[in-house]
Parts: sequence; structure tokens; C-alpha cells
Amino acid sequence: MTEKPVESVERKWLIFQTYSGKEKKALSAAHKIIKEHNLEGLVEPIVPMEFVSKVVTRGKGEHRERVRINIEKPIYRGYVFVGVSGDRGLIDKVVNLFTETRLMRALTKRDEKTGEPIYAFLREEEVNDLKQKIQVEQQKKEQKVPYLEGERVKIVMGNLEGVIGTVQEVYPQKRKLKVVVNLMNRSTPVILDFDGVEKAD
Repeated sequence: MTEKPVESVERKWLIFQTYSGKEKKALSAAHKIIKEHNLEGLVEPIVPMEFVSKVVTRGKGEHRERVRINIEKPIYRGYVFVGVSGDRGLIDKVVNLFTETRLMRALTKRDEKTGEPIYAFLREEEVNDLKQKIQVEQQKKEQKVPYLEGERVKIVMGNLEGVIGTVQEVYPQKRKLKVVVNLMNRSTPVILDFDGVEKAD
């Protein structure tokens, strides 16, 4: 029988490191452990993903063309965040179980007096920031657009190639954006195709 979290117990978010590129594998292993040990509702692992649209060059010579590809990648490479609703005993159990997979390692330091591990947790503002980023990426996915208002993008085609601006409006049906760029110290809006920009690093 699956235990249910006590409402008064605050969910704490542990920080685990994993190998870069192995985030999804680590997440799958975490879900398997949760199911095997009846921890549903008490433990929640997440790997926040972003949907990135990039323009790449394919082919050679006269067959060379620029095409847009959409890829999904972790927002924080090499990290898995695990929410735990329970006491220190449950936290220790989760850390031990996840560490045994050899895919994850909890961020810790040792108490100088007792030698006990002190776990690293996300601060409240970091949790809120994480949830906001997840919500933005989910919104993109639902709207089937690679960009949202307020995002910074880099122009990759035309006379303004390399210039970074901010998305002011999105026109999904036309697959166009209104991007505000700084030209000669003036904010100037330009209309661009989705294919003409990519996410600014």
C-alpha cells in the first residue's frame, strides 16, 4: 500500500548530480525505485527540460541548406532534483537508494563535529524559479511555438545576423515574430521568421 504524504510536512528539494547526457536515464531509474519501494506521493524526481529550436546547415555545395531542428535538452545539464515529503529518515533512505544506482550522487558536505552528511537543498526562490521555467517550456509545447514573449533570441539570417533581441509578439499561424533589437542606441522592432532566429545563450 502506497504511503501518503502528511500535509503538514514541507516538501524539500534535494540536488543530485548525474553524468551529463544521462539525465533521462537517471530519472527513469529514480521512478523505478519509487515504484518498487512504494514511495509514490512522497518522492518526486524531476529533470526540467527545455525545447530549443536551432538553425543548422545540412548538405554540401549546391545542396547545402539551412534547416530548423527542434531538440529537447535539460535546462540544468548533469542535475536531477528530487522533492521529498518526509523526515530525515526518509531523506536518508532516498539518498541511499538513488546513490546505489551509480547514476546519481546527492550534493552533500560533512558536519565537522559529527561527520554526518549535510544535504544541499534548493532554496524556496530556486524552487519557484524552477517551477516557472517548467511552466514556460510546457506552454511552448502546448502552443507549438519555439518562442514566447519576453525571450531573448539571436538573429541567424540576413543583415542583422548575430544581433540579439527580445521577442515582443509571436504570430504562430504566420510562423513569425516581432523582435525588438537595439540599433544605434534605439529600440527597433523587426519582423522575422521563426527560421531566422534561435534562442540566445
